[in-house]
Amino acid sequence: MIKRITIVVAVLLLVITGCSRRQSPVAPDDSALTLNGADDNQTLATGGQVVSAQLQLFVGFANGQPVNLHRIVSAWDPATVTWNQFAGAYGTEIEGSFTPGLNGWHVVDVTGPVRSWVAGDLNNYGLLLEQAAPSFSPVVIISSENIALSPFLEICYLTATGTACDTVQPDADVFIDESRPNAPNEGNSALLVGQMMTPGTQKQALLRFDLIDIIAQAAPATVAGWVWEDTDQDGVYDADESGLEGVAVRLYDCREETLLADVLSDAAGSYRFDSLAAGSFQVEFVPLAGFLFSPMDQEPGDSLDSDADPTTGRTACFALAEGEAALFTAAGMYVPVVTDSGCTRSKGYWKNHAGGCRQTDEVTPLLPIWLGEAGGTNSLLVDRTETAVAVLSQKNCGSPSNGITKLYAQLLAAKLNIASGALADAVSDVISKADAFLTHHDWTAWETLDSADRSSVLEWKDLLDRYNNGMIGPGLCD
Repeated sequence: MIKRITIVVAVLLLVITGCSRRQSPVAPDDSALTLNGADDNQTLATGGQVVSAQLQLFVGFANGQPVNLHRIVSAWDPATVTWNQFAGAYGTEIEGSFTPGLNGWHVVDVTGPVRSWVAGDLNNYGLLLEQAAPSFSPVVIISSENIALSPFLEICYLTATGTACDTVQPDADVFIDESRPNAPNEGNSALLVGQMMTPGTQKQALLRFDLIDIIAQAAPATVAGWVWEDTDQDGVYDADESGLEGVAVRLYDCREETLLADVLSDAAGSYRFDSLAAGSFQVEFVPLAGFLFSPMDQEPGDSLDSDADPTTGRTACFALAEGEAALFTAAGMYVPVVTDSGCTRSKGYWKNHAGGCRQTDEVTPLLPIWLGEAGGTNSLLVDRTETAVAVLSQKNCGSPSNGITKLYAQLLAAKLNIASGALADAVSDVISKADAFLTHHDWTAWETLDSADRSSVLEWKDLLDRYNNGMIGPGLCD
């Protein structure tokens, strides 16, 4: 699924409460918030027009202690600022707080100071984060050095036509350390915040956002994202995984099926298409030599996963209105490392090795398995050996005369083979097609299918049967 940020009426509904895993700002400097020279006929938002401002932080290590935010009251340079040089230049009033009880995204309301900065009532020197109570370990917040997990502000403001929202990353972030009072820390991948029990010193983080102009009218549509090396091949971006440079990324008009633009990903793996008219788009990623695509749509929050179809390298088509942005359209790739292609076993083997009647239970360690896409409307979850045996025996979920029941059995056997180490290349495409079908059709749909769909189901079943019995793929186990 493609992730989007909407800059239109009713985006105020996106205002966030509590702690949740949120989208990370892969596209760092959105022009709707950081234009240095606005056209004379554009209306700039005032402090009173700022509806909300939410600071979003990704915590890599949580210690359960509250963190308070204060307004910084003097200028600072991330390259040179130290504990002694900063000299406690922040206000005593708490501008917001959060308690990082869990790792992941945390949200803090900072509407007050942002309104004052935009209105020009106060100088924008940024925010200081300090821990409210002592602990043995500091909170670790991922810094802007990590593009995908960088802190960012989401600001909603009034325009002539309604409410607009946008995001902006910090133009400076750093931490200062009382235990090393004269040491600068610019370029660190983490912002440390802690009031340490031993030796009784503090670490504080400084954040500053460039809010020069907030343009109160819709911007052109934007598509952006990144490409990364998915070393664990799970389809979800991890903080220790790196961007891939030089990947060709193409943008297509879905309605006309024409190529609109193409770029190469930069050193961080990022790419961006700006100044787009509203329309329907599709992004294509061209894999580097020797790379394969990761599985797509693997992350429930849909903010850090791969959007590219492993077969085509293309995303699904997605529509963008004027001023709307899809900033998180990403693709994971990996170099396959295969030392053993494994072997396969028939559905009868798996049925007879599920732990019943003194059998060896080889099935339970490989569960759960979905028949259909995970969580799909009509997908079948096999999470117990009893369910597995029923499916493999072609009982309960229809009968042996039901084509979908037969597909269930062969698909489950194939997925058990793959989970136990068999190479899936020979059936990866048919498994994707079968899963897509079973997401919307369970065994009760067999009698209502037209001849084309019935033929497809039986064709998939037969191919999986051949795979399970060693006629294609890595071969039958001895």
